[in-house]
Amino acid sequence: MMRLWIFLLCLGILSSFSSSLHATYDYKPLPPTKIQLNDDTLRVQLSDPLPTKKSSLDISPQEAFYSDRYSFEQFSESTGASPNTFWHKLTLAGSFSDNRPHTFVINFDTYYLRHLDVFIFDGEELVGHHSLGLLATKEAQIDYKGVSAPFSIRNGQELTLLIRKQNDGPGVAPITIYSESQFDLNLKRNFLFWGGAIALLIALALYNVFVYSLNPGRTYLWYLVFHTLTFIYFSALHGFGFLIWPIEMQVWLAQNIMPMNVLLIWSAIQFARVFLTTEVHAPQLHRFIIVINIVTPIALILTYWLPEYYTLPLFFVYQVAASIFGLALGASALINGFRPARYFFISWMCVIVGAALGISAHNHWIPVNFFTLHAFFIGAVAELMLFSVAMADRLRYAEKKAISKAYIDPQRKLPNYSFLVNEFAIQLSHLKSQFDNLSLVVVQTVNYRELVALLGPNILEPIYRAHIERLQRFVKSQDWSVYFHQPSGLEEYFITLPGDQLMFLVKTKDQSEEELEGILQKIIQTTLEPITLKNFEVSLETNAGATPIQKGSSSLLENYRKIQIALLNCKKHHSHWNIYTDEQEESLKQQAGLLHDIKYAINQNQFDIMIQPQMDLFTQEVVGGEVLIRWQHPVRGTVPPQEFIELAEQTGLISQITQQVIDIAFHWISLQKAIPNKFLLAINLSAQELYDNELLPFIEQRIQVYNVHPHHIAFEITESSMMRNAEQSLRTIHQLQQYGFSIAIDDFGTGYSSLSYLQKINADKIKIDLSFVKHIHQNKTNQAIIRTISQLAKSINTKTIAEGIESADELVTIKELACDYGQGHFWSEPLAPEKFAQQYFKRESVTQEVDE
Repeated sequence: MMRLWIFLLCLGILSSFSSSLHATYDYKPLPPTKIQLNDDTLRVQLSDPLPTKKSSLDISPQEAFYSDRYSFEQFSESTGASPNTFWHKLTLAGSFSDNRPHTFVINFDTYYLRHLDVFIFDGEELVGHHSLGLLATKEAQIDYKGVSAPFSIRNGQELTLLIRKQNDGPGVAPITIYSESQFDLNLKRNFLFWGGAIALLIALALYNVFVYSLNPGRTYLWYLVFHTLTFIYFSALHGFGFLIWPIEMQVWLAQNIMPMNVLLIWSAIQFARVFLTTEVHAPQLHRFIIVINIVTPIALILTYWLPEYYTLPLFFVYQVAASIFGLALGASALINGFRPARYFFISWMCVIVGAALGISAHNHWIPVNFFTLHAFFIGAVAELMLFSVAMADRLRYAEKKAISKAYIDPQRKLPNYSFLVNEFAIQLSHLKSQFDNLSLVVVQTVNYRELVALLGPNILEPIYRAHIERLQRFVKSQDWSVYFHQPSGLEEYFITLPGDQLMFLVKTKDQSEEELEGILQKIIQTTLEPITLKNFEVSLETNAGATPIQKGSSSLLENYRKIQIALLNCKKHHSHWNIYTDEQEESLKQQAGLLHDIKYAINQNQFDIMIQPQMDLFTQEVVGGEVLIRWQHPVRGTVPPQEFIELAEQTGLISQITQQVIDIAFHWISLQKAIPNKFLLAINLSAQELYDNELLPFIEQRIQVYNVHPHHIAFEITESSMMRNAEQSLRTIHQLQQYGFSIAIDDFGTGYSSLSYLQKINADKIKIDLSFVKHIHQNKTNQAIIRTISQLAKSINTKTIAEGIESADELVTIKELACDYGQGHFWSEPLAPEKFAQQYFKRESVTQEVDE
């Protein structure tokens, strides 16, 4: 790879250096070129070599007019960088149907020549002179109409045009003669083009400034530096800076194209360095960036202080080396798996191709038209736009990596429960359509806790991983195995679940239990062999549960529940494997009874609420409370929410329960006279509420009935509930925000965590799921996740709440990670509303009275 890069670098340097040398045209001296202008002439493109004479700058136009030393052979030298002055001579002949003077305009598509003069001779008499060079422009303060000079010609008249030019840098000056009307039309087109181009560049810059304000980082900062330099560079190169900058600034910029080129290339390399994270994704090439950083100041000084005809060959070496280096960085990062690098690579190619086309057009190597003359600029704009796309793709890439990290168990390196409920369910629907007979299988290590107590986790965990690897090898080798995909795209067979369980899929030829039983027997036999590791021989006792997946019936979690029933019945059947059947559905009967009781509880208003305080982590003052539903069953006693909420959601009863909770909470809020002004009572909304058309009218009615202030109430919404019907969810959320309610995203980090939806929702609070908070002082991975969530929340002016804080160690760590609020048993268990008000609001009232 390195040899290929060096070879391409040398080849590019040689080709660029050779292109900077002067080509020789094999033409014999000819008489001055004569151009016929008639009534039909709209535009004449002077694309052929012109008669050219080399001289010093101080000779008079009369001397140049009478000189007979013009030749086509010196034309190519006049297009290169040189201290010499060059003259072009051509004759214009008028052939019109009338004798009135006809006005034409000679136009030059170069804006950086220091000296450019047009002398018009009628016979031997000098009748016109136009100074169009940069230095003359600075003195004349003329209105910007491009580098052009008008002249008039009559029928039968012959005019001789002498064009004098001198520039330290390239002297390429494509020349076009327009009729007056065609020139005005071309000028309008140019103004329209550059107006649109300027607007596009400004809009692109403002967009990225906005994104940078939301997501500060070196990538966007270097992009804005590169964007600014690109804008300034092309304003000087193509002359539209005359429309923007003071003329003195524009003239200075146009005389320093070469140093700006150096800065532009250097800033592009710096952007590549931070965008591609070259030390990670292109480590072999990263060390060469220091060479660019050392060479750039030297090149900058040389190009600023020395004339361009001295530094141009060296600059071409620098330019080609940096261009190939940039391409190599993008290619290396892409090969190493950094997918956003594909846009970077394409953008780099766009600007290189654009530059090649632009140089070729200016040197008349390819047809000269508007596109080829502005190809470099078009390529640079495409590069800026693709850079912007690449940075957006980089955010998505980082988001996907964060999600992948949240979906992978850090110890077992397998997809976890979050993956199961968020991603696997989606993939399973596709697999069900692909295979006729699928079954879910769960292998559970029955004696895992006993072994932990006996051996300790440090010894047992490597043994358990060896058990997983052995099972993986066996499953992958079977023709009944079915793979799915991790968020990263890798093929996977297993999901690690709580309770030391491994879930995977199997396919069978038919729906008979015999084949599935045979698979389970083989799996158990595979796990019976003891595992020896570091002189420890351990036998893991495993059970396997399975359930056939019926198309279009049970959900993934329902099948997961059925497998748990099958596993529970292993002991009852005195077997290490079991397949779920309807006969084992005793628990479902209990749920049927529970469903009847839920309906009765709704009708009898048996549901009540408890409130768990939410505290400011730094002032230890109460800032809110979360409403938690409670059900005091007349026979069962207190029924935990986890036993009836999911069943209520599955049966469509959750909306009625939520309405009762809202009614109780609103009524309680309306009775609190000493409630702090910034206190927020949080009420959970499930996915069904977000899609329920009766929710908003009900809330609006409760506001009027209890005369509550919406700014005291927040609605908590889980990430996964928003993803089921994003459009409807956003409409409901925005309507709640218009009423004045706050919005909190619950269990953040366990769902999709989409940055785009987070921006659209404009949530007031983000609740960090307790799975990240538990033992946070001992978990570096979760600390990194929470720190990232806190930084993200602060960038969008959102507060964070860490739920599930139970110890002082957890509190200290959470505070260090810059969370704002906390909730958990460390402060208080959920309290009855009356006790909550007495314990917190009374204290607030006393404080207020003391202050008064």
